[in-house]
Amino acid sequence: MAAELNSIDGPSGRMKGTTIVKSIIYGNIAQSFGKKREEDNHTHDWTVFVRPYKDEDLSQWVKKVQFKLHDSYADPVRGNQDALGKNSTRDFLTSAPFEVVETGWGEFEIVIKIFFTDPSEKPVTLYHALKLFATPPATLIPGKRVFSEHYDEIVFTDPTHFMYSCLMMNSDALQALKYDTDYIALEKDTLMLIANATKKVEEEIADKKKLIQGYKESKEQYLNQIAKLDSEINA
Repeated sequence: MAAELNSIDGPSGRMKGTTIVKSIIYGNIAQSFGKKREEDNHTHDWTVFVRPYKDEDLSQWVKKVQFKLHDSYADPVRGNQDALGKNSTRDFLTSAPFEVVETGWGEFEIVIKIFFTDPSEKPVTLYHALKLFATPPATLIPGKRVFSEHYDEIVFTDPTHFMYSCLMMNSDALQALKYDTDYIALEKDTLMLIANATKKVEEEIADKKKLIQGYKESKEQYLNQIAKLDSEINA
């Protein structure tokens, strides 16, 4: 994350030419009961979350997070598992940890909406497919955990001075947190795949250019031969 303090433009105090990128991890962790629960047939408990990629407090620049669950749940639009919890209002989670803890038996899409400390910044909406079961499907094993995590980046372009100060709070030398996926290794592997694919495409382009050049030269030879034949016939 790198940004420079540039000229402030207009009454909104927006900082022209400044871009800040914040990395987040969102997704869910699920754990099987081992069998269906008699009272509601639920098979898992699960937690859906938005967390920082690096070791920082999201509350410094995230004002609140809204989670939209399946309509079959009581109060499907909420902040956390307890609508009266200390860190939530009825429909929003207003401080870290930004997560909802629930139980269930089925998978569905969860809509996550992130609001920022500066209300002039538009909220960001994420879509997460709740994952309860391992792939490939396995027997329900008590305590067995299933992870479904995604790395994403929120880009702030020309933020206000206030938003900039929130984003840069305690931002020096932050270390990446540990998750189920090793995102540093994944980035390295992905960049290597991109580099190899780029090299292969460049080689194929070079081969095609040589082939096209060969066609051009052959065409020129044929045209010269035709012109020579025409001159001989008309001589």
